[in-house]
Amino acid sequence: MFDLNTRIIDLTVADLKEIIKDSIREVQNEKPNIYQIQETKSDVMYIDEVAELTKLSKNSVYSKVSKMEMPYVSRGRPLTFSRKQIEDWIMNGRPNFLEQKVDEQLANLNRRKKRC
Repeated sequence: MFDLNTRIIDLTVADLKEIIKDSIREVQNEKPNIYQIQETKSDVMYIDEVAELTKLSKNSVYSKVSKMEMPYVSRGRPLTFSRKQIEDWIMNGRPNFLEQKVDEQLANLNRRKKRC
C-alpha cells in the first residue's frame, strides 16, 4: 500500500483509482443503510420526490446536481431523476456521481487500448 510520505505526483492513475475505491468501501462499510426504498410504478422523479426520498432539502439536491455529486436524467426544466439511479446511489452509500462517470470513462479507455 502507500505510506504518508508518498508524493501524489509519484502515484499512477491506477494507484489513485485504488485509493479512491478503498476510501469509498471504507465509508460504505461504516454507514448503515437507514433508508427505506419505496416501490412505485414510475421511474421518473422530480425534485420534491427526490428531496423526500433522500432526506435532503431541495436546495441541497440542486447543489449536488450542479456539482455532479448525484445522478440525474436531465438538468433542464423540470429537473428529472431516475428512481432506480437514485435508489442505487443511496444503497451504494451516496458515492460521488462524477467519480463514477470518471471510472466508467477510464474503463472504456482501457477496453479500447486492449483491442489495439
